[in-house]
Formats: sequence, structure tokens, C-alpha cells
Amino acid sequence: MVVKAADGAPCAARSSCTSVGDRPFSDNSSRIIRLYAALGARLVGTVTDETGLPVAGVVVVAVPDVEHRKNSQRFKSETADQYGRFVIRSIAPGEYKVFCWESVESQAWEDPEFLMPFEDKGIKVEVREDEAKNLNLAPLQNKGPKEIGN
Repeated sequence: MVVKAADGAPCAARSSCTSVGDRPFSDNSSRIIRLYAALGARLVGTVTDETGLPVAGVVVVAVPDVEHRKNSQRFKSETADQYGRFVIRSIAPGEYKVFCWESVESQAWEDPEFLMPFEDKGIKVEVREDEAKNLNLAPLQNKGPKEIGN
């Protein structure tokens, strides 16, 4: 099986693959299958503090709408560089909320309980196939790595 990723880059998958995107997939034959996914969107931007200075090393996360949160492949993240800049690539078209944290455990944002207190602080964006959106963000304060219920 030959697969192209959401940003058009080729990648390989075996015929034992169980899903393509959000849909179950099965192929019981030995034939070669070629799949071409839509070109992914990009989020491009800068993270700055309250004085306008760039913030390096923060994690910027695109969290899909509630309907798509069971698919972990829909969550996309990137770390801001030394100038506070980030580019998140290969985003499937749809609605997202964008968050950034100075300190967060990897993939904590996939836990609904962790995300709940931040839900209203996310920046809503809708992206289309092969679209680039520009964002200017400020980091959210987190009590510590993945503190839940405290």
C-alpha cells in the first residue's frame, strides 16, 4: 500500500492498516492500493509574552473539534523556536482550538480532563485543504505537568 500524508509527502503503510483518517479500513487482498490524502493545512505564527518579547520552547497545540478528539492523529503540536516562531504542518481540514503552554506533559492535551480548564482560552480556527493561517499567541499558565483534579 502506498499512502501520501496530509501534506502530500509520501509514506508507506501495510495492508494490515485498520483505519484511514477517521474511517475503518480493511483490505484482504494482496494488490497494491494507492491512497492520496488531501493536502494538509498549516498554522504559522509567533508566541510572545505580555511585553511582546518572543517566548522560546513553548508547546503549541492544534486540538480538533470535539467530534474528532477520539482520533489522536488529529491532534498536532510543535515547539516554538528561539524566536517564538512555530509551524504546524499536515493538519486535516476542519475546526480546531489552538493552545500553547510553557510547561505541559507530552500529549496531556488529549486528556479531556486536562483540557477542560483551558477550553475557553483556546483560539478557534477553521482550516481548509492546503491553507496556511497566521496566529499570534501568548502562552497559557499551567500549574504543572498534567495536574488533574487539583
